Amino acid sequence: PVLLHQVKKTKLYEEIIRQLTDLMRRGALRPGDRLPSERDLAASLGVSRTAIREALRSMESMGMIESRVGGGTFVRKVTLGSVIDSVSSILSLDRKRQSIEAALTLMQEEIDAGGTGLAGDDAFHAALSKASNNEALSMLMGMCGDLLSSTRLATLQIPGQPAKSLEDHRAIFEAVSAGDETLAVQRMQEHLSKAQLNLRKARQATPQPATGPRDSG
Repeated sequence: PVLLHQVKKTKLYEEIIRQLTDLMRRGALRPGDRLPSERDLAASLGVSRTAIREALRSMESMGMIESRVGGGTFVRKVTLGSVIDSVSSILSLDRKRQSIEAALTLMQEEIDAGGTGLAGDDAFHAALSKASNNEALSMLMGMCGDLLSSTRLATLQIPGQPAKSLEDHRAIFEAVSAGDETLAVQRMQEHLSKAQLNLRKARQATPQPATGPRDSG
């Protein structure tokens, strides 16, 4: 059985998301699993069904769960695609931009030193999700940490790609700093779409093991 404890924080929906996401991270809730009903969740967490609906709506918009008509609510597999679909959640970025600038500086220093800029790249995306003040987005990024980091490492090893990625990051930051939410989301989507394309290119360029005829002797 799924073990939950009663919510005590003021922002009920965020605490509900935190608990459900934690269960997903630990494997207690796996892709394809059906969530308990709203009534059961409300009883387990000690909150209203309204708070449950608010949390589930947020999680569904993040691509973490999906509702099936007449079938209930199910856990979705978290992929890079679902992260791309969730970039609209970055719209609430506030003034916490120093960490983002620091990440850009770190990435530039790494590239200038002949590195891939991976640490700065990871720091940039982490800073964006943290600055969004959206706990669900931060949790989602945390769940995808290994996936995203391995993706970045593969793409940043493509000649010339570190500088291109840094340029994209700066363009995203400029839109955020200007308060242009639409442009910020557009540039983030473009950046992540490029990452997917570069990852496919990197995988295609990886030498495959030889599969010659077996020695029959």
